[in-house]
Amino acid sequence: PAERMWRGRYDEGGRFSLQPHDEGSGAPTITDEAEAVRALSSPGVSGVMDHYGWWDSHGNDPAAGKPLWLTLEEATTRHLFFDDNIHNDPQDSIVSVRARRDGEAAAFSPLSGAQICSLHGAVLRRVPTMQPVLEPDWFLAEIEACGERLPPPPQPHPPLPLSPPPPRPPPPRP
Repeated sequence: PAERMWRGRYDEGGRFSLQPHDEGSGAPTITDEAEAVRALSSPGVSGVMDHYGWWDSHGNDPAAGKPLWLTLEEATTRHLFFDDNIHNDPQDSIVSVRARRDGEAAAFSPLSGAQICSLHGAVLRRVPTMQPVLEPDWFLAEIEACGERLPPPPQPHPPLPLSPPPPRPPPPRP
């Protein structure tokens, strides 16, 4: 649907926003990263057109690429990024991975090019352009393979005791 189609754009200060692809769709421009994650994580399919000119004019720097937001301790949703222009090169990444520890964290922080490279095969996957055409199940197989490479989601902390432990006996007297 038109309200789920976006144009990703960087402003002069390097801040990313999601702008409605169709100006008449009624969808708002989203400038807050947490709000962008919520919009893209809601059930259904979304499409985001990249800002290739920005990335190219910044020397293919990872910080200028297509954003992928990761919440590291999120156990219910895993975002995977497929693109035919992913390179295992810390100086040349079409993907700008931005991470936060958990959903309560105030802001996302950019990962370095080397950190982004460490995510290849787990949340980032280069798409050999013709392979999905030749193998109709290619994406499904790759999603499964990425899932096998992901670290397990963090386990919940053990529950806190409902009552304090009994007091310790005093130490023996010498």
